[in-house]
Amino acid sequence: MKKQKSTTWSDDKLRFNVEKLRGSEIASEIGECISSINQRNLFLHYHFSQIIDLLKDQDEIHQVNQMALQIRIGARTSEEIEEFYSSPNVCSDIAANIYAFIQSKHAVIDMLSYVICLALDYNPENNEFRNLNLPRGV
Repeated sequence: MKKQKSTTWSDDKLRFNVEKLRGSEIASEIGECISSINQRNLFLHYHFSQIIDLLKDQDEIHQVNQMALQIRIGARTSEEIEEFYSSPNVCSDIAANIYAFIQSKHAVIDMLSYVICLALDYNPENNEFRNLNLPRGV
């Protein structure tokens, strides 16, 4: 398996700046969020590399597709159909890794938006960031 390079974020500078703006409790929470983002980032890189490796097995993918086609046209017994759907195969492994990849990617995006909201002191009542010093209308 080819090793995928994964990006990890250091939270030192961010925590330092947030601690000055919002205090050590929020900075600590942001540190935990960054750790979670880094962990999820590693997961998504792992699942992506698994997908790539599994896609290389063209012979097995072809066999699974042929079996699925034969099932659709009624050329297989009920025992063969049950065995096919009850045992994992390369296509189900690919699907599982795609699902896990998307879940990890979604978690990274959610956590990143949470970090931004924490760092900039988002106020949902007024729909504004209290620590964002930008001129109005920007």
